[in-house]
Amino acid sequence: MFSFSSDHRDSEVLITGVGLCTPLGCSRAETWSALLLQHSAARLLNALEMPRTEQLQRIDGLTLAGCPVPHDEVRSRLQTLPKFPGSDRIAPGTIREPLLAMLALGLHDALQHAGLTGFDFSSARTGVCIGSSKGSLHWAELWHQQQANAADESPATERVAPAVYPLQTDNTARLVARLLQTCGPAAAPVAACASGLIAIIQAAQLIATGRCDLCIAGAADASLRPEILASFHRLGVTSRSSPPAQACKPLDARRDGFLIGEAAGLVILESRRHAEQRSAPVLCQLCAGGWCSDPTGMTQVDESGVHVARLLKEGSTICAQTPDVIGLHGTGTHSNDLTEALGVLSAFGNTPACYATKGATGHLLGASGAVETGILALAAQQRIVPGTLNHEQTDPRFPDLQVTRTPVSAPENALWARLSLGFGGHVAAAFLRPV
Repeated sequence: MFSFSSDHRDSEVLITGVGLCTPLGCSRAETWSALLLQHSAARLLNALEMPRTEQLQRIDGLTLAGCPVPHDEVRSRLQTLPKFPGSDRIAPGTIREPLLAMLALGLHDALQHAGLTGFDFSSARTGVCIGSSKGSLHWAELWHQQQANAADESPATERVAPAVYPLQTDNTARLVARLLQTCGPAAAPVAACASGLIAIIQAAQLIATGRCDLCIAGAADASLRPEILASFHRLGVTSRSSPPAQACKPLDARRDGFLIGEAAGLVILESRRHAEQRSAPVLCQLCAGGWCSDPTGMTQVDESGVHVARLLKEGSTICAQTPDVIGLHGTGTHSNDLTEALGVLSAFGNTPACYATKGATGHLLGASGAVETGILALAAQQRIVPGTLNHEQTDPRFPDLQVTRTPVSAPENALWARLSLGFGGHVAAAFLRPV
């Protein structure tokens, strides 16, 4: 666990902006408003949104449901955006690729929120840490179709440049660095569903150690595709409940899994000195963060919650305070929710207020940690604990967990914590407080 607080006040790590493109809305403001109104983005998918519908319908028990982003709206907004520093316009290929299009829109949202539109990012002290659990699956499908068409000399419906192999997972970081013309450090962490939070923690390290003054951090994921839906169904982690809007029930005794969503989430991190020099708006201070491994299995977790508890205790020691609010990963699967709940109870006993947002957004996979950290920063600034949509009956195996069902006010000067877990044993946590 890393401490981002020090005796040198100038090097403290501040969050000065949040940008979101989610199933609840194509901006930070729309997502936050829909979340507080307890809207659900979950619905049945049509054949245009989910290719190979006929094949998927043959899979026993599979429901063609999810939490999609309105990509027509994303593309429309991108075409009217002001220019990024490194490009006269966003390339048509980027606009057509859902992963990169959401990321570009979320980037603009974050820069606008932080008051950085028109800022010169070319300094070597500007960093980029943008993760993803996968590359561009849409491009990958087109690329494979292109190879098949080439074999029988049929024209492809859309060409993908062979020099940009679509499954490169660093294309998220490369896009942001190119659009902003940054020449500082750039990284693309890949840690399954913890990718976004780990990217933010790595960016905070760059600032806390004095390497960077400003970092753009986060993640994007566009995994609402036939192969992912079918494979997650076989793993038994997607919900079979209906209607879709009530399917994902985080921390509920009746939970049976999640629905897949897609999104991009970014935060702007700055040293206090840099933020104060430009009179930046400040949401909160990032006080501590870190991650560890749960070696139980590829998709299994240690249900005792020992690894979650250890991270939470380490962060609380660094902050010299027990968190008042915890944003849980809360996938609505039996193992994940049990692991998190027992970890929180083991760490703190009399638990803080806990909530999870996947009942509203779906599971955003590689983007979840970034989007949900952005939401946590907004919640901390406004002192509002979001509700946990579809949570009605707390699991009797963790009856003492204090789950916030509807939005409520948070204590003043509260310490907020964020948890993310991922397949392969990734466990990450971060701690922040409003400024």
